[in-house]
Amino acid sequence: MAITFQIEFMLDIQKKVYVIARLTNPNAFFYLTDDLYLGGIPVNIGMSPRTIDKAGKPRLDLYTFVLKSKSDKGKLQVNDILELWNDQVEVIESYQLSNGHMVAFLKCYVGKLDGPLELTDDANKKWILKRYAIVTGSFETHEKTIRQEKENIFQYLIEPQGHDTKPTEGSKLSIYKVNN
Repeated sequence: MAITFQIEFMLDIQKKVYVIARLTNPNAFFYLTDDLYLGGIPVNIGMSPRTIDKAGKPRLDLYTFVLKSKSDKGKLQVNDILELWNDQVEVIESYQLSNGHMVAFLKCYVGKLDGPLELTDDANKKWILKRYAIVTGSFETHEKTIRQEKENIFQYLIEPQGHDTKPTEGSKLSIYKVNN
C-alpha cells in the first residue's frame, strides 16, 4: 500500500521550505527514516505541527517535511497528493526456490511496495521486485506472516537481472521505479 500525503500548506522560512501535509491513509503503518522522498523530492522529517481540528481535537494526521533543496519548492503545490518513498529496503531473508524463482523477505520502511520495482545492491547487482507474494500454508505460517507484516516485513517474488544470485541477508537494496 502506498503511503500518501496531501499538502495543506507550505512555509518558506529563511533558508528552508516546510511542507505541512495530511496523511491520506491514517491506518497505514510506516517508519520515517533519513532517506525519504515526497513525490520524488528528497525531504527530511520535521517536527509535527501542533494544531486542532474544528471539534477542538488534536490533528494527529499532519506531518512536517523539510525540503532538502529549497529549489524544489516550485515542484509542489497546495492540495497535491504525493507518495512517500524511502529509497532502500533491508533484506531479512532470501531464497532460491527449486522452480528457479526467488523470494525475498524485505523490510519496507514506508509499507508494502507495489511492483515492478528495480532493486540494486552495493555491488550494482539488480533484481526486479515483481509482486507481493501471498503466503499459504499452516496456521503457524499465517501467524508468522501477520507478525512480520506488523513490522513492515513483506515477502516478494523477485527476478535477478543478468545473474543468478539471491540478495544477501542483512544488506540494503536501493529502490528505483521501473518505467513501463
